[in-house]
Amino acid sequence: MNKTEAQEKFEAFLMIMDDQLGALNDEAAKRDIQLDSSLGEMVRLRFGGTWHLPLNDEKNINFNAPVIVGHTPIAGLEFAPLSVMRAYALRRKPGTLRRAVEADIHIKPVDLSGLIEPE
Repeated sequence: MNKTEAQEKFEAFLMIMDDQLGALNDEAAKRDIQLDSSLGEMVRLRFGGTWHLPLNDEKNINFNAPVIVGHTPIAGLEFAPLSVMRAYALRRKPGTLRRAVEADIHIKPVDLSGLIEPE
């Protein structure tokens, strides 16, 4: 798939987002499940940011997959809801989704300065 086709599919994805969220909420309600604001569009609505399709760097782990950027003060940080859902599907441990969102929303910088020896 070339970049133009990928961008067109991404734009279609964005156009149907609201309808898909509505259908998901309706299905959940039928099963007496209350969905909270924890993934994808709900993360964007709750914490801000915009949807983005990374197409500039084929080595980017999120290449050609919809991500959210601008949801945190750290520039360039991507929240990849599809990757989070894959991880949950593989592990199915309680709290996996919440921990994944928290890790991307409330970033804790790591100080590596003590690991570098002076020259």
